[in-house]
Amino acid sequence: MKNSGFTLIELIIYVAIISAVLFLMTGFLWDIVYGGARTMSYREVQQNTRFAMKRITKAIRAGQNPTTTFTVSSNILYQGAIPLTTDQVKVTNLQFTSVSNTYKVYLSLECNDISTTLWSTVAPRQ
Repeated sequence: MKNSGFTLIELIIYVAIISAVLFLMTGFLWDIVYGGARTMSYREVQQNTRFAMKRITKAIRAGQNPTTTFTVSSNILYQGAIPLTTDQVKVTNLQFTSVSNTYKVYLSLECNDISTTLWSTVAPRQ
């Protein structure tokens, strides 16, 4: 007489294999989602930093005093009343150092443990 069906050992092996595959897939998918979130944070910080530095450089070249033109309030960089950074990023450092007829600009931003720092030396146009 032939019994068709699964033995208890076969069932345990099948469940173990399926569980292992699901566990590995979950870890893999988690890495993809987490990597995507880190990439978005990195992109946001880079875009905000480049845009802010471009505006600062343009203002200094136009002859504006950066120490009175640019302010940081609630971790957001402003040019006058216009915000230059989004509320997703945090301005951690903004320094202007006047050297002769130039300004050294240091700008640091961060978002979700991703940070970047840019510095530049800018002279007003004559």
